[in-house]
Amino acid sequence: MNTDLPVPCSHCGKVNYSKASGTGGFSTVTCECGHTTAVVGEFANFVTDRLYIKSGSEFAGGDYTLTILLAAMACECEMSFQFTKWRGLDSKNWFVPAEIEAYEREYARLFSLEKKVNAVAQLLVSEQFDDFVISHPLLNGINQSGSSSPALQYFKEKIFNVRNAIIHSGKIDSRKEEAEEALIAARQFVGVLRQMDKLRQVQLEARHKSERELVLNQTV
Repeated sequence: MNTDLPVPCSHCGKVNYSKASGTGGFSTVTCECGHTTAVVGEFANFVTDRLYIKSGSEFAGGDYTLTILLAAMACECEMSFQFTKWRGLDSKNWFVPAEIEAYEREYARLFSLEKKVNAVAQLLVSEQFDDFVISHPLLNGINQSGSSSPALQYFKEKIFNVRNAIIHSGKIDSRKEEAEEALIAARQFVGVLRQMDKLRQVQLEARHKSERELVLNQTV
């Protein structure tokens, strides 16, 4: 998969594009003004992020059906990544290929969106997805459309139901408005999962700190 990352020039403001192929790094960009920008560092989950970037590129290019499909894929990728990552870290088998494959099969058996999302939420923050959104003021009201429906229902309607209509019913004449809504909702959805991930990391670091202090106290 080829990915074009928008990179605004820090000198003149013109938006240029850094290119990457597959898992390769992004290219250095030289603006027409002569200023050069290098894209450094890794994304939180580069597959999710590259799918989302690709979705945005398709939106800019006017392919709204592919925008929706890629946005949904980015969300699915993030859910799977967080589930297998934390199942592995909890069991201390994160780098064992056979164990990772077992966690992937476990995740696949969940099948429905609701089961997958809530399994990830329980694993990361010991809450249901909607309960987590409601209990965190910065996330509450993440549905910007004004609907009173729970967060998961909102994401299901804006991303996954529209995706399913394309795949299962052949509705490929997607409108710009629904593609834009899917793109925005996908960014919000991934953002919620990554907020859970951050909280889980804080808990893990606190536990490790406590364990180190206990060992130190026992050796004094």
